[in-house]
Order: sequence, then structure tokens, then C-alpha cells
Amino acid sequence: MEQRADGITLSHNVGSAAEVDAAVERMRGAGGSIRKPPQAAAFGGYHGRVADPNGVVWEVAFNPGWSVDAEGRVRMVPVE
Repeated sequence: MEQRADGITLSHNVGSAAEVDAAVERMRGAGGSIRKPPQAAAFGGYHGRVADPNGVVWEVAFNPGWSVDAEGRVRMVPVE
């Protein structure tokens, strides 16, 4: 069941929808509780939310419109 994200939500961005699925499953397996199952997002990507055992909510997301280079800089990618 999806729950609203209140307060602060941390985000972990990954390189594909499959990586979102894998990260959410690893987090669930480590004691997290799924707040929003992985799914298509309004921004054109894919994401899900998991609360860790301390109650901190993490969004795991893939956005095809941008990437992070080796130096950690965000790069906008034209979406056609």
C-alpha cells in the first residue's frame, strides 16, 4: 500500500528501472518496509520508496533525463 512521504525523503538514484527493483528488494531484505512499490513515475522515469528500520524514507529512482558522471556531476540528457 502506498503511503505519503512526510518530512524528509532521501534519494538514491540508479542507472535503470531494473536497478530500482533490485535496490528496493535489497532494502526490504535488510529490514526496510516498502512505502511505494517500484513503478513508472510522472517524470518519465521509475521509482519506489522504502522506509529503513529507523523510519527514514528513501526514494530509489531512475530518471532517463539525466545522469551522474564519474566526478559526481549531474548531466542533463536530451529526451526524445
